[in-house]
Amino acid sequence: MHAPTEAAGGVVTVLDLDRKRSLAPCDPKMIALLDLARNKGLLVETSYSGNGEHIIFIAPADPTLPAKIALGDNQETEIFGQPSSNGVSVMLTGRDVTGDIVTLDCSVHELLAQAGIEVPTAPSVKPPAPSTPSAGDSPAGGLLTQLLHDLGSALEVLDADDRTSWIARCHELKVLGEPAWPTFDKYSQKSPKYDAEDARRVWDSAKPTSTGYAAIFAEAQRLGWKNPGGGMDAPIDSASIDQLEANIVRLDDLSEKDDEPMPHVVECLIPFDEVTLGTGHGGTGKSFAALNMGIQVALGKPFGALATRQVRVLFFSGEDSAQVLRKRVRRLCRALNVDPKTLEGKLFLLDASDIDTALHREQRVGSRVKTETPLLDNLAALVEKLGVGLVIVDNASDTFDDDEIKRVRVRMFVRSLRTRIARPGRAVLLLAHINKASANNGGSTEDYSGSTAWHNSVRSRLSLIVEKDGTMRIEHQKANHGAKAAPVKMEWVDGAPLIAGTAVDPNRLLNDAARKANERARDDADKRLLVSVIQSFDQRGEKIPSTVFGRASAYNTLKSHPDFPKVLDADRFVGLIRELEVEGIVRRYPYKHDYKPREGLTCDAQVV
Repeated sequence: MHAPTEAAGGVVTVLDLDRKRSLAPCDPKMIALLDLARNKGLLVETSYSGNGEHIIFIAPADPTLPAKIALGDNQETEIFGQPSSNGVSVMLTGRDVTGDIVTLDCSVHELLAQAGIEVPTAPSVKPPAPSTPSAGDSPAGGLLTQLLHDLGSALEVLDADDRTSWIARCHELKVLGEPAWPTFDKYSQKSPKYDAEDARRVWDSAKPTSTGYAAIFAEAQRLGWKNPGGGMDAPIDSASIDQLEANIVRLDDLSEKDDEPMPHVVECLIPFDEVTLGTGHGGTGKSFAALNMGIQVALGKPFGALATRQVRVLFFSGEDSAQVLRKRVRRLCRALNVDPKTLEGKLFLLDASDIDTALHREQRVGSRVKTETPLLDNLAALVEKLGVGLVIVDNASDTFDDDEIKRVRVRMFVRSLRTRIARPGRAVLLLAHINKASANNGGSTEDYSGSTAWHNSVRSRLSLIVEKDGTMRIEHQKANHGAKAAPVKMEWVDGAPLIAGTAVDPNRLLNDAARKANERARDDADKRLLVSVIQSFDQRGEKIPSTVFGRASAYNTLKSHPDFPKVLDADRFVGLIRELEVEGIVRRYPYKHDYKPREGLTCDAQVV
């Protein structure tokens, strides 16, 4: 902001709330300030990095305000537009916009104090003398003035005759409040049907949209418009030195928490805050299997032997229609014995098969290149609005509108999904087709199509491989945040892919009653033996790790004991241990090994 932007009631002021580290939890004071701003109807938008927000309003120039205020160790707010900003500029984005640019009903000091933020004393700064812009003043004399000038230029190429589009432009401009009225009115006058009273009535009744004025720039660019000044819509080509410095990892606060395992939405397979790639041949049931996993996550049920963290799930379908999605969910619910009503508000199916599904596409703005599309902006806003924790994107060939061989573009796409959707505190499963060689050979360890950047850019990769007998297995090909999971076997039951061995045929229930009783008796006997073995370890003070996979697993630790059930395999062992945990007989407890936190199993009771 080169000089304070004059407006009725003061200057346009921007509070730039920023997390210094993308994974840092949001400070309570930052949350309180955002809630306060939204309650007051102030304009709030997401910053360019996606790690912070801008609060924009009009307030009197105050030379006592500092340029920057720290919020805890990991967050800060910078103040732009006030005298202390000293000409430093801020990039507006128009992302996820709520509210309007209005005059603050209190001082900036009071606003911050109401959020519990203490304002330090700023160095003495002489406030700028009030000035009245003349006809010869440059339109770039202030942030809001420059933005409105750029929007007016973009609107020159947009049609004002179609009333639906005209009203849409009104809603998109309304996020800037009353200062944008002249811009909308000038745009309206392009139409021979222009009615001044009607234009004003529509403006007064319009509500801001979530996409905001960014949609105007996007539509104008689609029609070939280029901003002559590179203004507020221009993307940032590279990080500034301040942004780079803010991302330096601190080493002065390392603690035992840094040793804790990375959280996963599906144990081992899908980590939070990252993008997981899931590959498979077209037509083999990759989307169907992912939908099964999504249902288990939405209900908080295990996916085979793998525990899940219950979160809301959004399935973005770029290929299959709503009718196909409904049919698949119906089949899965019937096969899993799940009431579809229990998925209400937990599983969201987004039919994108009839729209432009590109989340990544090259768009040139002057000499710059932008790849994130308006659909990605809207999807990120929808995920935030619905409180979704897992997003399944089906699939890469529909959403990545670029050359899959270009490493840089692939990395940009994965980074966009990670920063805009997966972080903070969410996970993304990106489905993709396999390459031609793997399709011809029945699958391989490198079955993704295109550049190796697909494998290198993600932190976890899954591969769906079809066996000769028609069954399937999910192979865990890459795991950066923990141990690889054992293969998950799946089979088709009544037209739905289920974890192998979990299907229940109602017609065989009576005939299998005796077998089930024998299996239950066998399980009870094995559980008693397991309790005895665990108690013997407890008595000797030997630790039993709680992990179920890997060389140092509970299974491998206990099976060497002479009383361990001889015919108990790893899969049954995991199931019986989980039953004992549910029954309160076996529990997990924390301990330390070589000063590092660990988790073990112990036994508190006997099996009845």
